Amino acid sequence: IGERLRGYRLRPAAVSGGCDVHAYALVRPNHRGRRASRALRLELLVQDGELRFYDPVEERLLPTLDETKVQLDAERAVRQAAERRAEAEQAERQAAEWRAEAERQAASGRIAALEAKLRALGQPD
Repeated sequence: IGERLRGYRLRPAAVSGGCDVHAYALVRPNHRGRRASRALRLELLVQDGELRFYDPVEERLLPTLDETKVQLDAERAVRQAAERRAEAEQAERQAAEWRAEAERQAASGRIAALEAKLRALGQPD
């Protein structure tokens, strides 16, 4: 697409010989230099040689396919990083639980050994 964009709208003209005659009317640019599409409810423009769509309700350009791909890739990378962090946190919690269980078992073993010594001390020879 060159820097010039043209659009046409089909308009009913007149009845001629019992048949409806339609004519195409040139869609003129609005005050912002864009051409409005009633069917799409968007405005069309050429930017850097590409056809672009503008949403007048949200007052923003719609992203191009390349921009959408970049945004999706970035969102995917953020999501994957969050998943990796969650997995690492889960692994750390699991390791902490294993360490705590090992410490409990070691403490139980020491307590049992001390109790055995106390019982041995309390018995007459």
